[in-house]
Amino acid sequence: MATDLVPEMLTSAARYAREAGLANIDFGMADAHQLPFPAETFDVALSRLSAMYFVDIQRALGEMRRVLRPDGRIALLAWGMPDQGDYFATCVLPFLVRSGVGAPPPTAPSSIRFAPPGALLTEVVKAGFVDVREERELVELRWPGPPEELWQYFFETAVSLRAVFERLPRNDFKEAYGEALAALQRHYDGHETVNEAEVVVVTARKPA
Repeated sequence: MATDLVPEMLTSAARYAREAGLANIDFGMADAHQLPFPAETFDVALSRLSAMYFVDIQRALGEMRRVLRPDGRIALLAWGMPDQGDYFATCVLPFLVRSGVGAPPPTAPSSIRFAPPGALLTEVVKAGFVDVREERELVELRWPGPPEELWQYFFETAVSLRAVFERLPRNDFKEAYGEALAALQRHYDGHETVNEAEVVVVTARKPA
């Protein structure tokens, strides 16, 4: 069962699944804070680059625990430290330094909410999971096209940074955009734009 709050995301995912010949996946809208499933339904619960944006992380983790069977497992993927790799520096930093926007409060939903070591692990332990482990890895992010396409995708999906983009005067935005594209161009081989970013993976188990 694949879930999201955005219908367009589910439509795209369903299309890709059909194209890949996958018939064992269902898709449906769901809020992580109130999952529409009975207790003890699933063996595994996965969260891919979404836990950082849960308004009430403990409520969301509690819902994951509720729908898991005893000994069921969770795996949460979040962005790591922004100074690791070049993705943040190329796509975000040119806009951030011109905006004057300060860092968000540590507990506020944002892309870097669980970047500090142990931040996400602490929440998972607090939610009552056991065998909790945190791993960090620098991963390649491959976009099958030129920098302009990659940045447009980033702009459309980076909702938490919308305030940064919107407060910039037009000339500052154009200047930052040019700087970002110039930086991304160095990572384009004519076919793919490849960046690196740190990710955090926390795994755990629901007690039996």
